[in-house]
Amino acid sequence: MGENSVALRKEFNDEFLPLALFAGSQKDEYLTLMESRYAESQTRIYVCKNRTCNLPVNEVEEAIKQIKITR
Repeated sequence: MGENSVALRKEFNDEFLPLALFAGSQKDEYLTLMESRYAESQTRIYVCKNRTCNLPVNEVEEAIKQIKITR
């Protein structure tokens, strides 16, 4: 979520994550999944599983580590 979400999403393409679903926005959204996750001038990555999300991270590498741990 955030201004650089499209660029960060492209970084995930370098990794094979066949069971991962990506959703995001460059602005505040009112969808339940994205509600209260936007922070102005920051781009945050949330890794969620079974209706629970980890604390946000700013780096794709850290998010990938979280994804691989939660598999």
